[in-house]
Amino acid sequence: MWEKRSNRIMEIAIILIFGAITSVLNTFWLRQSLIEEVKIIAKDNETNILKQSKVTSISDKMKL
Repeated sequence: MWEKRSNRIMEIAIILIFGAITSVLNTFWLRQSLIEEVKIIAKDNETNILKQSKVTSISDKMKL
């Protein structure tokens, strides 16, 4: 199908360019997805820490 050397080089170049574009788009998507997951985990951890915290407020101590 690709008898000439220039045609084979062009085919390789097209595949490389397409692969590079796909890789960049995939990286951006994964980065955004990872950031969202980290935010959810951080929120859950903060909530759990506040629920399990034994710290009492100074204002509560002063009222007693």
